[in-house]
Amino acid sequence: MKEIQQEKCLYLYSILNTATEQSLGPIGINDNLVYTIAFRDIAASVHFSETKPEPAKDEQQAKEWIFSHNYAIDKITEKFNTVLPFSFGCVVLGDDETIRSWLQKNYESFKGELERLNDTAEYLVQIFYDPKLLAEKILKDSLELQALNAKIDEMSKGKSYIFKKQFDVRRDQAIIKELSELGTEFGKAINETVKQLIHEEKSFIFLRSTRAKNL
Repeated sequence: MKEIQQEKCLYLYSILNTATEQSLGPIGINDNLVYTIAFRDIAASVHFSETKPEPAKDEQQAKEWIFSHNYAIDKITEKFNTVLPFSFGCVVLGDDETIRSWLQKNYESFKGELERLNDTAEYLVQIFYDPKLLAEKILKDSLELQALNAKIDEMSKGKSYIFKKQFDVRRDQAIIKELSELGTEFGKAINETVKQLIHEEKSFIFLRSTRAKNL
């Protein structure tokens, strides 16, 4: 019977400035030993896995893995200052030589980014809002919505249904507009202290920035 070859994998944490290959200790997910693979004066921080990682068994485990991933990047940043972090779950099929060849192929790009972002760190900024409080603020600030709401209160239950739907649509449009304006306002404030700002819109205001450490 032919033996099935398992795929060896390397889990990626970051690219950093160092020419030294070294162990960084058991700081990885599930206490995996993280180490560096170098090409010239840059390196990748990774941990080794005999097999391709399995999906998390539940939400709690996924949260723990993400926390561990971010913890490892924080510890690596403390040691090497500027790093190019990878998002959670980046895996390469192969061994150390696979990573070394990849670093060689992309050396100029990685080195250029490390120099551009010298003495900075990446921060994730999430700005959440309370839907109920924001809806109350919108109603308080909008004379149009107040007038429509008052008209609905005076109508019979059957007649008010259509107007209530209209009220909900206008209120939701006002909320979206308010969120957009808040995103712009917060984005401008953050942008004054960062080198680069990446703005992603989701169900809440979401800003990611690369921020100078001394700010």
